[in-house]
Amino acid sequence: MTDIELNEPAKKMSKKVLIVEDDASLLDILATKVSAEGFEVLKAHDGEEGLAVALREYPDLILLDLLLPKLSGLDMLTELRKDEKGKQIPVFVLTNLSENSNIYKSIALDSSAYFIKSNSSLELIATEVKNKLSPVK
Repeated sequence: MTDIELNEPAKKMSKKVLIVEDDASLLDILATKVSAEGFEVLKAHDGEEGLAVALREYPDLILLDLLLPKLSGLDMLTELRKDEKGKQIPVFVLTNLSENSNIYKSIALDSSAYFIKSNSSLELIATEVKNKLSPVK
């Protein structure tokens, strides 16, 4: 089951961000930070659920952990990129894996950014989401 959190005033025009993260506390914190930036937040706890939500909702951006149960983040991204609309969704990879092979694989699958969780503040990630989805003023 997928949780959807909305900011009431932003319901009509807000952009959707899907967060796919199996760490429930990190998922909730990220959702709070992204929601505070004015975005609708969709949550998924594993790769299978994340792919299903992504292909149903076509969010404006996905925050994607790589180490996920049921379907890895890279496998989810591979499947997402097979869909015509899914190819267009910016994906920010979130992981503690810093091996170059994972970075290269995510870049090959057209990820928009790669954040090492232990080196990236939640504020930085939320700001990068806002910068990617907000129109330039």
